[in-house]
Amino acid sequence: MLTENIPQLLAYQAERLGDKCALRFKSDGLYHPVSWKDYYNIATCAARGLIDVGVEPGDFIGLYSDNRIGWRFSHLATLAAGAVSVPLHDRLSETQARVQLAETNAKVVFVSDQVQADRIAKEADNMPDLRWVVHFDTNLRIAGPYGAISWSALVNRGIHCSRKLHDEQANRQRNVKPDDLATIIYSSGTSGAPKGVMLSHGNLLYGAECVVNTIDMGESDVGLNWLPLSHVFGHQVDHITAIRSGSEVAICESRETFVANLIEARPTMACCVPRIYEKIRNALAELPEAEQAARVKAMSGGRLRWCIAGGAPLPVYLGEYFVERGILLLTGYGMTESSSVMTLNTPDNYKIGSAGRPKVGCEIKIAEDGEILTRGEHVMKGYWKNPQATCETIVDGWLHTGDVGYFDKDGYLFITDRKKDIIVYSSGKKVSPALLEGLLCRSPFIAEALVCGEGRSYLSAIIVPEMQPLREQVKDWGMKFESDEEMLQNSRVVEFMNANVQRCLTNASPWEKVRKFIMRPKVFSVEDGEATLTAKLRRKTIIEHHKKELDALYGSE
Repeated sequence: MLTENIPQLLAYQAERLGDKCALRFKSDGLYHPVSWKDYYNIATCAARGLIDVGVEPGDFIGLYSDNRIGWRFSHLATLAAGAVSVPLHDRLSETQARVQLAETNAKVVFVSDQVQADRIAKEADNMPDLRWVVHFDTNLRIAGPYGAISWSALVNRGIHCSRKLHDEQANRQRNVKPDDLATIIYSSGTSGAPKGVMLSHGNLLYGAECVVNTIDMGESDVGLNWLPLSHVFGHQVDHITAIRSGSEVAICESRETFVANLIEARPTMACCVPRIYEKIRNALAELPEAEQAARVKAMSGGRLRWCIAGGAPLPVYLGEYFVERGILLLTGYGMTESSSVMTLNTPDNYKIGSAGRPKVGCEIKIAEDGEILTRGEHVMKGYWKNPQATCETIVDGWLHTGDVGYFDKDGYLFITDRKKDIIVYSSGKKVSPALLEGLLCRSPFIAEALVCGEGRSYLSAIIVPEMQPLREQVKDWGMKFESDEEMLQNSRVVEFMNANVQRCLTNASPWEKVRKFIMRPKVFSVEDGEATLTAKLRRKTIIEHHKKELDALYGSE
């Protein structure tokens, strides 16, 4: 590793790259550049400001914000003050945010807008350690038993600080060691309550070093950041690894503007989740083949060398679709507990459908029951305040991922399912729901699907249709409904969707057929607790939400 901690890495790149552009963010319709030198200076001034308001080494600081430019500055300022960051997804409810902030005894929290500020205020009495709210938007109304300070005022404190405070910050930054805790990122909680994953400076630096040594990524590259930085995938690849590689990053305006920002920023590389690529494919599906290829090239900005699709499995057909149209979708495999990426396909060595080969410096093996195990400097320090879960997950130095997979003869890793998600019939026969869900989502009329059947004698499913194509189909039939809910109850619509389900599963084994299903018009969402930040489904929660309808499907069986 080049340095012992993350702020030192930024200092190294600022000294080396100076006025070269490090970041671009959009404001008032235009992209604005931030140089490497300014990147470091602003983060360092904010670190002094944090020390000035009472932040001590080892204190916890929450980042309850969207992916704005201030997130990156505040995260690096936190580390440069010798503190520990606790990134919170900006869409967490006040209760969810309070749990994570209170559990880590956060002293300061950064908020992006009035929504987050109000959520913090509602739970203020349950966070006795909170002393300051730092707000990026200057005109917020901050109410609560704590101090409030704007981002610009915090930076100004650092600019005009005393020599003593200047030296204190420099000393703290110099004394942070690789094994010191850098951040606590809460896991997605697909199989239970989210747990605070403790990642050190060394974990994140080692992960970034391995990615840079595995894939062609350097100073001439421009990345596009759409992934939430509060999730380990975006945090590691679009943030820490970007600093390590010296590449420029353009920040997406919002979750909805990925394609528009691709065209404007003209990146050479980008990371996103499979659901976004699926939406692009579906939007182009009705165009002539030649026009589809041209549109894919145009919307990529013309310079895109590759994209990484991660956070959830990428269906084979989707990878093939983009490769055939000139865009290489690279897949990998990682988790919060492994400080992100463990395996990765590269432009020179990739196999569609696989998670790639282990990256340089990452040891992986398959246990007797098929579970994927890993060990090395990328493995977390443990779960915050949960030693029992830590001991159950890390055994003899090996991280038990909970995922099931295998290596092919060429050394490529294939993920088949989550160990806890495999469905066991009442007869004892086992079925992998993820594979079937991938097949179902190939239909242009199915947006999302969750296959059920644990302890039953056959499979059922919860289907979320692609509503617009379905509405158009119904219109062609000359039918009209008062609501989407009414439409999904119509016998002809149900019959039509059943035909799509069976067509998708034509080549599945008889015991892998979905015999019955229910439909809902609303997608599985983070707000309802049914999906993670990267669109992975929380099966237990979704099934619980539909328990009554599912029980009715099976009847007395």
